[in-house]
Amino acid sequence: MTRSKNLKSTSTAGYAIRAGTKPPISGTKTNSPTCPSVTAKEQHCEVYDAIAAEIKAPVLDLLAELLEPVAVEIRTDFEKNPDCWWRGHFHWGLAIRNQLRCRGYGENYFGVSNLDNIYIYLVEDALKLH
Repeated sequence: MTRSKNLKSTSTAGYAIRAGTKPPISGTKTNSPTCPSVTAKEQHCEVYDAIAAEIKAPVLDLLAELLEPVAVEIRTDFEKNPDCWWRGHFHWGLAIRNQLRCRGYGENYFGVSNLDNIYIYLVEDALKLH
C-alpha cells in the first residue's frame, strides 16, 4: 500500500478493519490492558488541558474535516465506551498522528513530548464527543 496524504482513505480503511474485528466492549474496565490507567489518563488530560485553545483551534477544524467520513463510527464507539472507544486503533491512530505531524502540528507545535498523549483528546474535541 502506498502512503497517502489523504487521511480520509487511510483512516476509513483502518477504521473499517478495526470496527469489523474488535471484540465486544461490554464489561471493559478503565484499567484494562487496552486502556490507560486512570492516573495516566488524568496526567495526559492535564497536559492536553494546559494547551491554549488558540493552539488547538486549527487542529480541531482540520480533524473535524478529515474525520468526517468515519465520524458516525467513532461516535458509536464512544457511546459504547467513552473511556476506551479508541482501543484497537493502532494504525488508525498512527495515521492521524502522522497527518498532524506532516501538516506542522507535531510535538513541537503543541509543546508536548509525544502526540500519543493528546491525539485522542484532539479527536474527541474535534468531533464534540463530550
